Amino acid sequence: MQHLTPVDRSESGSLGNFANDHPGSSSNSSNNTLNGYVATLLSALTSNYSNQRINNSKHLILQFLTEIVRRSKSSHHVVIHATYLFHQLYTNGLKRVSMTGMPEFARCSKRVFLSCLILAHKFNNDSTFSMKTWGLISGLKVRDLATMERWALSIFDYKLYVSASVLAKWYTEVLSESFEQTQHQQPCSRKRPLDHHHTGDADESHLDTPHKLRKQAHIEIR
Repeated sequence: MQHLTPVDRSESGSLGNFANDHPGSSSNSSNNTLNGYVATLLSALTSNYSNQRINNSKHLILQFLTEIVRRSKSSHHVVIHATYLFHQLYTNGLKRVSMTGMPEFARCSKRVFLSCLILAHKFNNDSTFSMKTWGLISGLKVRDLATMERWALSIFDYKLYVSASVLAKWYTEVLSESFEQTQHQQPCSRKRPLDHHHTGDADESHLDTPHKLRKQAHIEIR
């Protein structure tokens, strides 16, 4: 497996501008663009893992992404970092794991991406949401979230770091390119570079209240 290099926060200036990176300040257009990129890549990496119980089609992944990113108020950088981890997992990490040895949730792009999002959120913020809050955001049991998180960490060997320059290059050459390859019949759009990443505290006051989160429509995980 490729070793992920530590984040050097001094490198943040090497990244361009992917709209505004602060949670809640990004435009709907930039959010939709990024979610489209991510959904395309996730589906391409996991379509072969679909079965009668698990559907990794792009349109279902996109619905899930739109809702989970909105609920968690995740920044663009956190989403991109999570997607990078997901890509590393399915292109390198799982080479060491047999199909029969995989837990069923590992076939589900939505559950694995959620695990990567939680890890990226924890890494990029000095203070992050509790697992109880992530349970409210996702509708999954805390015990299940913890199991998925431990499994992902074991695959990554706890190496979650990635330099800003590596992440920016990967975004251009893998994430956006994967999306554009599926858009041959549409006008080519200019690649939008990344913004420098925002680090700070996860302010749970920006979330809906626990009562409202419980009242949210159920997210289709499978």
